[in-house]
Amino acid sequence: MKERVIKKTVLCFVMLITTIGLLAQVNALKNLGPQKKGNIKLLDGAEMSYKNLNVLGDTIYFENKAGIQQQLSSAEVYRVTKTGNYAAVYGFSCAAGGLLGGLLGTMSWNGTSLEDQKTGFIIGGTLVCGAVGAIVGALVKKEKTVYKNAEFNYSFNLIRNNVINEKYYAVGITVKLNHKN
Repeated sequence: MKERVIKKTVLCFVMLITTIGLLAQVNALKNLGPQKKGNIKLLDGAEMSYKNLNVLGDTIYFENKAGIQQQLSSAEVYRVTKTGNYAAVYGFSCAAGGLLGGLLGTMSWNGTSLEDQKTGFIIGGTLVCGAVGAIVGALVKKEKTVYKNAEFNYSFNLIRNNVINEKYYAVGITVKLNHKN
């Protein structure tokens, strides 16, 4: 029983490490499509906001906050992220919740003075909940890394050592950090 639990725990740990390693992979700059807005972090640590980013070869073209066209070489860039908010997601989610709540709430209205106003109550509740969700979602910012310089990549590898004895195995993890100055 204990061996089975240990095996399942190790399997879950291996799956977690593998997932982290896969998520840490670097996107190639040539695969980066046009981006509307976000941030660029340079190798020297400076960060700048961009609008309308495009990539041509190894050069990144974008507009800064002042609207001035700029370009950077991929060798100067550490990371490119795109930014946005959750207004649409929160708005639709809250509207669906408001619609469901309105439908369930009006099912038990029998013989009341509000019987003829079910449709207005459902539509009004859905719109109000959707608007509140959109406002809250607009305040919640999201940021996603779309490019990371390959010179700063990290990876996880699972290694298996030889059998210690016939019952136990040794498992190790190596972490590789690539950083070139």
